[in-house]
Amino acid sequence: MPCTNVPIHCRFCPPSISGEPRTIWKYSAIVHLLTEHAEPAKDLPGTYKLPLIPPEMLIDMFVSRLEEQRLGIEGKVTMAYREEDELPGSDDIAALMNEPSTKRGRAETLSVVEPDRKRRKE
Repeated sequence: MPCTNVPIHCRFCPPSISGEPRTIWKYSAIVHLLTEHAEPAKDLPGTYKLPLIPPEMLIDMFVSRLEEQRLGIEGKVTMAYREEDELPGSDDIAALMNEPSTKRGRAETLSVVEPDRKRRKE
């Protein structure tokens, strides 16, 4: 079966030196956002706040219930998390993705290799 952990574009990272958007792995997107783009929450010291994630990136980051099941995540854990954080369920997002007006085409794949910063310019 093809892997569903695919590269997606981070809309918060600056473009690479080639001008292309930075890519991150879908399954680690939330970790990337937390470690690279979260800012200290002003109202709760010692906590961090994620930036407002654009809808396109939310859809790119979306992990279906089937993917979660195959990753060994119990459905009741997912449901409790989504209820607590008022997140839409998998079926809601999947339905939106299948609507003709919002269905995405296949993303182009890009590989960007950035040069080692220590290397001297020739």
